[in-house]
Amino acid sequence: MGQLESIKAISAGRATGDRFRTDPPSAEAIGEELERLLDSVTFSAARAQKRFLQYTVTETLQGRGHLLKEFALGVEVFGRGQSFDPRTHNIVRVEAGKLRAKLTRYYATEGRDNPVRVALPKGSYAPLFHWNRTLDSPKERAPEPAQAHSVNSAPTRSLSWHHAVGLASAAVALVLLGAVIAFKVRGPTAADRVPSVAVLPFVNLNNDGNDLLSDGITEDLLDSLARVPGVRVVARTSSFGYKGRVLDLGRIGRDLKVRTVLEGTVRQVGSGLRITARLANTADDSQLWSESFERETKDVLTVQREIAASIAAALGVQFARTGTVAYAQSAKPSVDPEAYQAYLKGRYLWNKNAPEPVKTAIRYFEQAIRTSPRFALPYTGLAHAYTALLVMTATPSEELIPKIRSAASKALELDPSLGEAHLDLAETFLAGFDWPNADLEFKRALELSPSDAVAHRYYAFYLEKVGRFSEATSEVRRALDLDPISTFVGQGLGDALYHERRYADAAEQYRSVLELDPSFGFALRSLGRLYIRQGRFNDGIQELLAACKVMEGDPMTSGELAQAYALSGQRAKAIAILQTLLTRSVDGRPAALAISKIYFALGDKGRGFYWLKKSVDEHELTLDLKAEPLYDVIRSDPRFSALLRRMNLT
Repeated sequence: MGQLESIKAISAGRATGDRFRTDPPSAEAIGEELERLLDSVTFSAARAQKRFLQYTVTETLQGRGHLLKEFALGVEVFGRGQSFDPRTHNIVRVEAGKLRAKLTRYYATEGRDNPVRVALPKGSYAPLFHWNRTLDSPKERAPEPAQAHSVNSAPTRSLSWHHAVGLASAAVALVLLGAVIAFKVRGPTAADRVPSVAVLPFVNLNNDGNDLLSDGITEDLLDSLARVPGVRVVARTSSFGYKGRVLDLGRIGRDLKVRTVLEGTVRQVGSGLRITARLANTADDSQLWSESFERETKDVLTVQREIAASIAAALGVQFARTGTVAYAQSAKPSVDPEAYQAYLKGRYLWNKNAPEPVKTAIRYFEQAIRTSPRFALPYTGLAHAYTALLVMTATPSEELIPKIRSAASKALELDPSLGEAHLDLAETFLAGFDWPNADLEFKRALELSPSDAVAHRYYAFYLEKVGRFSEATSEVRRALDLDPISTFVGQGLGDALYHERRYADAAEQYRSVLELDPSFGFALRSLGRLYIRQGRFNDGIQELLAACKVMEGDPMTSGELAQAYALSGQRAKAIAILQTLLTRSVDGRPAALAISKIYFALGDKGRGFYWLKKSVDEHELTLDLKAEPLYDVIRSDPRFSALLRRMNLT
């Protein structure tokens, strides 16, 4: 409900004469007033007070106002940690005073005609809510002073829902023009020449515990911005690390090495959708751009494109082009809300990065496609899911590759700007040992989505497979620059250094990943493998035993431990693991690559080559004949050369 409608509804329900409403404002009315406050000019640069206000209002509405004590607020709102002592640190009292002052200023100016008012009484941190009694007064109001137009000003919230929809495009254009002019007047600094942005998870203002829509919008915005050339966009893994945390922008800027942060809120009312977004400078929390978008849920993809175009303009960069059509102007059809919900559920499960959730995600993507066959993103999701199964399971590649290509090709037919679909196609060529076409698809993916950290990481994986090791290391470094706190990418850099035989650098990188997550199994396994190559058998075995506990049942991890036992002279333990792998299958097949490596470590080249050929014939995606140091002692063997030819690597 827009502000005018709220006032009309209140007026319609008000008794005649000078009597005021005695019923309390509804939770919906309070929620709408909170949105107006957070979007206002008064609070535009008051990040700490906005956090304070949003947290206390939400807790009070959920019946926890009595728990709003100084210690809890210091910890939950201002991130002071469990050692916070209100007796020696007065941050909560100081910020409460600032919040009261801003509320007073707001309701004396831009919020004067709002139907609901929020107050923070002295001596309490639980806000109070009441109707605006000045609206009952028959006295004539003095004319409201005209507001100067400002780049940092949010638009007045007195439009009805449908009126706002009609004027949104004009408002966006005016705000963006101001933002671009401001950048030109200020003049580019050295940092401005490398625009960078982190998209923080948008906040769900419905407070219903279901963040599918707000998270999905955030992820789609990330994908859209990743397609803008000349902008460094921090990847999902790193930006979503701040979900639910209260941190200042300066800290985020330092952690992620970004100059700007995009944050926002999402509120769904029936079929209507309100999205607010704000771009801020991490150096001083100054607002560079802000806007609210009010649309129908079916137009959510259009809104995302508008926001991405706005941010690109505010950062002073041009959008990528697909053919001759500017990205910012490319068509985005309406999407059926039911199909979009199914897509969001599939994407949520795919992000779990485990076989069973991915298989469930496939069903949701298929449901979205049945509901809306012209919606491109579920086809991309389907291609992603089948590619994940190609990596995570022993499902035959000949079964999965046609499905990946079909889904990715359909996605590109519907939306040629989807670089991630080219990434899936590249993976199919990678699995099929078609290196030239894999290279073309990876490059096309990076051309369309230059800030896609996953694309850079997997392109590095390809470069390692074809023996271009230094290029691979550089490519992973680009991925890590885009996703600085990703353990997956960090471990990938360690692998690239390991394949360059830079063991000391690789070990340091693996240890830095384990500082972020001591239980990250892949890094434990990689560090253990590296120690074995260095002859540090005891250290290597300890790391591999820790990896096996975390990744119980993973054949590659068990195989690395068996190699360690074999190379350290503990043959009986190695053979015991080998026998287990020979009798156990994954999705109907023994783990041929892991078995071959154990035989080589035991000195049985005949069986080693037999199982290695089997791995090549099965197109195991983790094959690394060019890169793996274990194979250095057999590279001169004619049988090894024959396998390289079989993989088109000569």
